[in-house]
Amino acid sequence: MKSRTTLGQTKGRQWAATLLAGAFSLVCLTAAHACELKITWKAALTGSPSVPSPATGTAAIDFDPARPGATVQVDTKNVQDVRAIELHIARSYADHTGPAVLTLYAAGDGQTLPRLTRHVTEADLHKQTAPRVAAFSDVVTAVLNGRAYVVVATKAHPQGELSGVIRMHKEEVYSDSAADSAHDATLHHAASSRPATPSPTP
Repeated sequence: MKSRTTLGQTKGRQWAATLLAGAFSLVCLTAAHACELKITWKAALTGSPSVPSPATGTAAIDFDPARPGATVQVDTKNVQDVRAIELHIARSYADHTGPAVLTLYAAGDGQTLPRLTRHVTEADLHKQTAPRVAAFSDVVTAVLNGRAYVVVATKAHPQGELSGVIRMHKEEVYSDSAADSAHDATLHHAASSRPATPSPTP
């Protein structure tokens, strides 16, 4: 039997793609200025009680509906001998452990640190059965559900010295222009110049 994609499923995927892409324009009702709700997907990378580390980092993932896959940027600080940076998907909400589904960096692959920018597609996917990861859409779903996390493995800690769950971050930014129904491009500049506030953990 052939599967069918309903209109509702298509609309849902379009909505998810728009949400993941990260920017919404709106008109503030409380002030005569244009404002925008900017949504980004980020992770704070830190050590853990079992693997304390002075190193820190951040990771951000950007989905462009017009381009397959995603662009991931990872910034690290005070990390020595990085061997790999990977995107993992947790097996469950209660247990944030799971297999690597995307390799973002491997020592000797020619990429440079401490800032790494990598565009990944379904061709880069390490498919899994538990949890099920058969297509890039499964990565998107994991990000939306708070089950995707980034791991930085080092020579001293090959299982991971830094890690962090990718979560939605929301920020309202305002322009000096009068509010109207048109998108104000200066809002993107304002949004990128201030740190976003992470949404509450579910």
